[in-house]
Amino acid sequence: MCRNFDRSIDRLPPISELAGVQARLRNLGFHAGRISGELDDDTRDAIEQFQRKRSLPITREPDDATVAKLRAEYEAT
Repeated sequence: MCRNFDRSIDRLPPISELAGVQARLRNLGFHAGRISGELDDDTRDAIEQFQRKRSLPITREPDDATVAKLRAEYEAT
């Protein structure tokens, strides 16, 4: 049996939106909880884990340095 699948699942929200940051963190193995677009504790924890592993300042915020590193790393995969 052949099934047609919706290939839109590989589209991510823009990284300029928090949901885009959450989706990229999740895809890179950093649990960010639900992709809600809200800066909740799960998202802050995932950002902190990413910042620690990438030797970035720990802000627990999607600051410019973190978003730039996330963008560069995600695009390289």
